[in-house]
Amino acid sequence: ARQRTRQVEELRERAGFIEHMERAIQPRDEEQRRAIRSIIEVTARENAAIMEEMHTSLRSAMEELIAELEPLLDPEQYEIMRRIGGLYLRLNQLDSALVYYQGYKNQLPQQAESYQLLGDYYMVSGEMHLASENYESALLLADPTEKNSIMVDQSLALLHSGKMEEALTELTNAIQSAKNIQDSIRTYNALEDYYLIKGQLQKSLEQYKKKMDLNRRIYPPKDFDVLSILTIEPYITANKFDEAAVILEEIHNNLNEKIKNIVYFGYMYIYAETGDTARLRKAIDEATKIIEAYGEEMLWGNVYYAEARINEHLEEYEQAIDYYSRCLEMNAMSISFNRAKARCYRKLEEYDKSELEIQKALKSRPFSAMNNYEAALLYLD
Repeated sequence: ARQRTRQVEELRERAGFIEHMERAIQPRDEEQRRAIRSIIEVTARENAAIMEEMHTSLRSAMEELIAELEPLLDPEQYEIMRRIGGLYLRLNQLDSALVYYQGYKNQLPQQAESYQLLGDYYMVSGEMHLASENYESALLLADPTEKNSIMVDQSLALLHSGKMEEALTELTNAIQSAKNIQDSIRTYNALEDYYLIKGQLQKSLEQYKKKMDLNRRIYPPKDFDVLSILTIEPYITANKFDEAAVILEEIHNNLNEKIKNIVYFGYMYIYAETGDTARLRKAIDEATKIIEAYGEEMLWGNVYYAEARINEHLEEYEQAIDYYSRCLEMNAMSISFNRAKARCYRKLEEYDKSELEIQKALKSRPFSAMNNYEAALLYLD
């Protein structure tokens, strides 16, 4: 089922359609590939135009549906609009998400959440100025318990607009006005992102540690250990491999026999970056057993990422791209996978496809140091 879903998603995009058809035909040589590609590209352009027309028609139909439903719904039933909008947003079906969020705002225009949801939408669509405007509107309507989350969201909109100092000021105000542990955790999480975007990896790790110190106070010990495993990546990003390994070893010694092998999800992050493919393969096998034993389907994304990294280390870039595409199926809003696909296409010297992927990442996060570094490598090639 996952394979069929991935193929359908791939066919919806022009570059994905071309790539899929080339794989299916398997040209015998470069001359035939170029001839076939010129024909496929014509159909790909026609398909894109048809999809755009269908998209416009679908959005119009959804708007009509919402308009007809609104007079019939009780206030408590408006919640369904918010939920459906959130579902479409997670699936990266942005037009449909916007229709539901706007319908929700039209019915509840005096609620801060109405504008915060629209801000969240524009963050995902990459329209940071509109995100910021909606967060400002939300702050004007927010009660004291809502303000911290909106301030943090606003700081991220400013950050991804390149307004670094304003973002830091907003986060400083948020941490000073935090009313509870959850507020502080949320703000340190944003500060972690702030320093990561700026490429200050050690400072980003410091914010992660502050966040985890607070999480330790509210999580039961076993749950905190699992959280530490699944969020170990900041240590890896900051090249603190030994420190990460010590943490995982301590957790492994603390957990009971039934679940202690969950540490392999953490080891996957380490070996994925060090290039130890033999140990990474063992970690993947153990992690797979955990998923199959406990039915934790959402953890497949971690395995797909590890498989992608193995293929990258082995210079099997087409297979790596396949696994990164699966990661995007699991988390359509994670632009790091678009950046990874761009890197693999660059290695294959398929520069048009690489540019397409890195532009997706840059649209959402134009001031990310890692996105711009990958773009620079592409254009230097």
